[in-house]
Amino acid sequence: MEAKIFAAADRQLIRLYMEYLPVIFSSRHGDPSRPWNKFNIALTDGDGNQVLNYEGNWRDIFQNWEALLISYPEYISNVVAKFVNAMTIDGFNLYRISREGIDWECPDPSDPWAQFGYWGDHQVIYLQKLLELLAGYDAASLDNYLSAKLFSTANVPYRLKSYEDICRDPRNSLIFDKALSDELLKKAKSLGTDQKLVQDKEGRVALVNLTAKLLQLVIAKAANLVPGGGVWMNTQRPEWNDANNALAGWGLSMVTVCYMERMLKFLTELYGHHGEAVYEIPATIAACMQDLKKLYAGAGMEAGNAVFADGVFADAGSRKAFTDAAGLIFQQERDSLYREYYGAESAQVSGNELKEFYGLVERLVAGTIACNKRTDGLYHTYNTLKLAADGMEIEHLQEMLEGQVAVLSSGLLTSGEAVEICTALRHSGMYEERQNSYMLYPNKNLQGFLAKNRVCADRAKGLEAYLEQDLDGFYHFNACCQNEEKLTGWLETQPAMAAADREKLFALYEEVFNHHAFTGRSGTFYAYEGLGSIYWHMVAKLLVAVQENALRSLAADDGYGEKLKALYQEIKAGLGGSAKSPEVYGAFPFDAYSHTPYHKGACQPGMTGQVKEEILTRWGELGISIEAGCAVFKPQLLPEAEMGDAELGFTWCGVPVSYRRGAKKLAVSMADGTVQEFDGGVLPREYSELLFSRSHAISRIEFSF
Repeated sequence: MEAKIFAAADRQLIRLYMEYLPVIFSSRHGDPSRPWNKFNIALTDGDGNQVLNYEGNWRDIFQNWEALLISYPEYISNVVAKFVNAMTIDGFNLYRISREGIDWECPDPSDPWAQFGYWGDHQVIYLQKLLELLAGYDAASLDNYLSAKLFSTANVPYRLKSYEDICRDPRNSLIFDKALSDELLKKAKSLGTDQKLVQDKEGRVALVNLTAKLLQLVIAKAANLVPGGGVWMNTQRPEWNDANNALAGWGLSMVTVCYMERMLKFLTELYGHHGEAVYEIPATIAACMQDLKKLYAGAGMEAGNAVFADGVFADAGSRKAFTDAAGLIFQQERDSLYREYYGAESAQVSGNELKEFYGLVERLVAGTIACNKRTDGLYHTYNTLKLAADGMEIEHLQEMLEGQVAVLSSGLLTSGEAVEICTALRHSGMYEERQNSYMLYPNKNLQGFLAKNRVCADRAKGLEAYLEQDLDGFYHFNACCQNEEKLTGWLETQPAMAAADREKLFALYEEVFNHHAFTGRSGTFYAYEGLGSIYWHMVAKLLVAVQENALRSLAADDGYGEKLKALYQEIKAGLGGSAKSPEVYGAFPFDAYSHTPYHKGACQPGMTGQVKEEILTRWGELGISIEAGCAVFKPQLLPEAEMGDAELGFTWCGVPVSYRRGAKKLAVSMADGTVQEFDGGVLPREYSELLFSRSHAISRIEFSF
C-alpha cells in the first residue's frame, strides 16, 4: 500500500497517508479532573464493532506515543507528521487533536475555565525526541522530509497582538478571531476537517516541507528569547507544570531554553550533513530567518567580549534592545503570514545557511543556560521579566525540580556537571527524606492571613489618604484592590494624587504583595502540584534525564559512568516498586499515582506520565535502541542482582527476547526453523526490518553477553 501511494506522486494523498495511525485509546489522555479537558473514549461503534479512534490533549498524546513508538517504529514518520501538521502558521501547537484532525479552545465569558493559548516546552522536547527516534530508525526518510512538501498547517483562529501590545500586557497577548473560527467550523462540518487547515490560492491544503516547519518553530522561540533570562512566556499558557499558571505573561522559561539547546544542536548537525543541499521554503519565513540571523550574529560578536563573562546581556538596556529587535522581526513575519498565509513566493535556503542560523541561536541559548547556574550547583527554572522604558530586568524565582530535569536533558552538560547537579539536588530543599524522592519545589510555610496586606506606619508615610488604618496602627490597601488593574480603577474614584506619590503607592503595593513573583497555584496550596508535593511524573522525567547522561558517559568512557549509574539507581529507588513499602508509599508501590503531598501517601491513581517515562527507562536498562536502522542490544544499566546467572525475558515488537550470560552474540530463530547467529549486539538491518515490521518472520531472539 505504501509503495503504491508514494508511486502515485500525489502529495495530498501522501499527506493523508502519513497521518494515518491505527490507534485505539482505552484510557483518557489528559487529566479528566481538569474542566478544560473535553474528549471521549470510543472503543466500538453502534453495532459493537471495534473502531480506530483517539482524541485528547496533544501534550499527553505525544508524550505517550514516544514510548509506544519503540514497539511500533514503523509509525514514527506518521507521528512526526501528525505533530507538525498540528502546528500553526506562526510556529505554535494548539491544545487538542483527534483522529479527525485538529481542534482549538474558544473563549467563553461565562466559563472561567475557557481560556486559550500555546504551551512552549512540550512542543520543543516532544518533537525533538520524535526526530531523534526517526533519525535512528530511518535517516533517509528524515532527509527526504526536509525537502518534500508533504506537511499541512493548522489554521487556528488565534492571532498574536503587536509587539508593543504584548509588552504593554503580555498576559493578554492573543486575539481570538471568532468570525474565522465560526467560518472554519462551518466549512469543516460540511466539507471535512481539511477546512481547518491553511489553504493555498487554489483552495487546496497548503503544503510545506519539514525544513519550513522546524525553522518556524525555532523562529517563534528565538524571537522571544530574552538573553540571560529565558524564552518569554507571552502566549497565555504556562508550561508542563500548569500550576505555574501565573507565569504566563511575565514569566521567562529556562525549561524551554534547555530543550531548545538540545534541538538546536540536533538541527545544526543534521543540516551540517547536507550543507550543499537547497531547500525551498515560503519567502516570508526565509526573510525572517535572515533578519534574525543578522541580529544573532551581532549578539555573537558581543558575546566574545564581556557579555558572556558577566552574564548574557548583563546590561538591561542592551538586553531590551535585542529583545525589542527580535520581537519586531517576528511581528513583521507573522503579520504577513496572518494576512497572506504562505503566499505565492518561495525562497531557497541552503543547508549551510540553516546550519549557520541554528548555530548562532544555539550560542546565545547556551550562554543563557550558563549564566542561570546558581551558587548551589542547581539551575534556575523560571525567571520573571521587569520591563521599563530603558531596559529589561530579570528576577530569579525559587529553585524547581523541572529546571534540573531540563538542563540534564539539554545535552549541554559534561558528565561531571551532571553528577554535580544530581549531588546538589540530593542536598537541596527539594529532597524529601521520607519518600527518598524529590518535591517539585522546596516546602515552605505560607504567610498567615492577618500578616498579609499589612503596612507599618513608617512605610505608609505620605500615602495615608489612600490606605486604611486598623486599631493597631497598621495600614492596609482597600480590599477591592486585588491586583494593579483593580488598584488603578479604585484610584480613579479617589481624589487626584501627584505623579510621584502615585509611583510610590504602586511601588509599595508591589512590595507588600510581590505579585510579580507570584507563580500561581504552585505557590499557594499544598497538594497536587503544590507546595511540599512530589509529582511522580517529574521524578520519572528526572530518571530519564539521568539515564541519558549515564548512557552517554558510559559510551564516552569519561570516568563518570559508574557514578551516574549509582545516581540513577538512587532516583529509581525513590519512585516505588520493590524499594518502597506500602506504608511509606501510601498505596501498592507498583501502582502509578499522580502525586504525594508532604508527609502523606500517594494520591490520584491513574495512567500518569510516570508510566510513559518508566517504560522508556526500562528500555534503556535493557539496552534497547535503534541506530542506523538496526536493532541494538547493549544492556549497561541492568542491576547485577536482577540479571545474575539467570535468563531474563521480555518482548520487543511482539518477538520474545531472552538475555543470558555468555560470549557476546545474537541468535535469531526464524519462523522457518532456521537460526541465524551474529557476533555482537547489533542486529543486521535486513533482520531488524523483519523485527520492526512485526512480520512474524522472527520467532525468537537470544542475546548472550
